Amino acid sequence: MKHEDRPKGVNIQQGFTRSHAQTHTQQVGIITSSGGCDLSNDQIKTVTTNGTLSNNNKSSEPIRFISGGSLGTFDTVKITSKGVRENDLLDLDGWSFKAGTKFKDYDGGIPAMKKILFLNEEGREVDNENRRSTLGIEFIPFGYGKSSSDLTIINIPSAPALMGNACQPLTPDQIPDFINRVQSIVGNHIKCDVNTFEVSRLDSSTIYSVSDPVPAYISMFNAISSAKKGHSNKKYFQDETVQFFNKSQAVGFYDKGVKEKENGLLIPSDEGSNLLRFELQTKNRQSVLSKYGGIVFSDLQKEGIIIKGLEARSKSFDTYFQLNSKSEKDIKAYRGYMNSYHLFDLLKESGKRNHIANFLRALAIREGLITIDILDTFMRLGGYTPQYINRHNKLLKEIISNWTDPKDLYGEVYELIQNDRNALKAVA
Repeated sequence: MKHEDRPKGVNIQQGFTRSHAQTHTQQVGIITSSGGCDLSNDQIKTVTTNGTLSNNNKSSEPIRFISGGSLGTFDTVKITSKGVRENDLLDLDGWSFKAGTKFKDYDGGIPAMKKILFLNEEGREVDNENRRSTLGIEFIPFGYGKSSSDLTIINIPSAPALMGNACQPLTPDQIPDFINRVQSIVGNHIKCDVNTFEVSRLDSSTIYSVSDPVPAYISMFNAISSAKKGHSNKKYFQDETVQFFNKSQAVGFYDKGVKEKENGLLIPSDEGSNLLRFELQTKNRQSVLSKYGGIVFSDLQKEGIIIKGLEARSKSFDTYFQLNSKSEKDIKAYRGYMNSYHLFDLLKESGKRNHIANFLRALAIREGLITIDILDTFMRLGGYTPQYINRHNKLLKEIISNWTDPKDLYGEVYELIQNDRNALKAVA
């Protein structure tokens, strides 16, 4: 990636060179069309299943997010409605029931019963304790707990999983099929139109295929980011996850392959390795309103809503994980991490004795912290023989002459995110 494409004032390399293959860069294809996207236009365009953009007056133009592209959009989606009534539930077989503490019919003493149903990507009922469902339905009647009206909640933990592959992001051209699939599955159990349901949670995510094991990237982003952002954003870190979170949103990276194996979702045999997921969660209705406005389920296919999600996700990277070249602390943390990771790579390739000590000495010489002459002096003062000192210095010079700079893991991820930003520029 050209230097001018990076944020102003950020020099990612800082003495490092890229060593990963460019074939790992995720390409985003865009078909441009005349005119820009006016997000304030009431006749906002929607992505249709036949690969065109259509507006309210039925005109169409070529889709600007290419079909089959790698640009990820939405993941976890929660939608709600107060318009469904108990007699709209078509078949109660397979539902579980939970009695409320209040009574719907106070005279008859009939308890209000919450009804819950878990379904897989094929629309079949599953036991959610043994296998993570890909779609859950809750019907909460008036009188259950604090419920002041009938409420139906549909939760889709993973939109890509519902479409058949949790390890591939949901692309813009797949959204209409996703909406239709939810309607088809829910329609077998409830008489309703899910298109009119209000969106109360909407996570924007994508999946990047990276060159190195994902924990290396997770640990790197943990190393270069602060422990806390502001007063309410706390950081969570494990080997497979680094995340900033508060009550309304969360943003972070995690190992998609590991997470889906833990969740019990099947992964095709040729996938599941080196899959880095970047996600912005909007965890409640207020958070959705602040980022998207009041939207219903069918709005997810609108170009303006898709772009808002992509823009919010991209900006969240800058807020929480962007490397600040003006911060000596950030640069030192990144260089320290990458040198350590580089040493780990070298140790895997070499079983030589004292390799760690020699590597650290060579690194100190390259960084200008010490010189071979100074080392020579102290080794003589320490009682080392001239023969040993000569062999030692020869080895250090050999390491330095064959030195390869650490990989730029940050630069690799930044380039992938920049591809997403370039896609936005092409349609904005």
